[in-house]
Amino acid sequence: MIQLPWWHGISRLRVSLRQFAWLLMAVGVAVCLLSGCGRRHATPFAEQPSPDLAVTTLDAQDITTIASVIQIQATITRGCELSLARPLPENLRLLVQDITDQQQSRGRDLAALVQLKNAPASEGLARHQEAWLAGLARSLTAAPDAAPDVTTDRVTAAVVSFHRTTQTEIFRWLRHAVDESRDPDVQAYAKRQIRGVANIRARLDDHEF
Repeated sequence: MIQLPWWHGISRLRVSLRQFAWLLMAVGVAVCLLSGCGRRHATPFAEQPSPDLAVTTLDAQDITTIASVIQIQATITRGCELSLARPLPENLRLLVQDITDQQQSRGRDLAALVQLKNAPASEGLARHQEAWLAGLARSLTAAPDAAPDVTTDRVTAAVVSFHRTTQTEIFRWLRHAVDESRDPDVQAYAKRQIRGVANIRARLDDHEF
């Protein structure tokens, strides 16, 4: 019987330990891949969701409400941009600027709510909202043979009509959230915002442009 040197056993032990280490690494990589470790999943949400929330905590009614508010927010924002791109009577211009400022503040508040609740984002505008914007854009395009005062009156009427319509729609959704939402954060958001919208609606109705 051939007796191997004593260090041969140590060498074999080292080989076995290296093999075991590689095996552990392979198992770790496999587990990581299966669990999605290191991979960022696509998200359906308007904002990156809170890491503390895996799914939205909202019920179907509140999901619809928030998605609808997101849509009308985008519609109003675009309408303000179109409106302010044309010369307007000074009192109307100031009102549209106030609507713009209110939109920005409400948008930040809405983004925080969306992130807090992992609320799914809406996909684009509703058809009637696209139609409102298209109608406003057409009315703001000056006819080449129209008299200046006729053009001004037409532009003014179109801007006032658009903003009355859109402010009424967002007011309706906020009122719905105040009255019907079962989520305290959604309800609180609507209560914070509804008074400002009501003030804008009153100014649109009371002022002569």
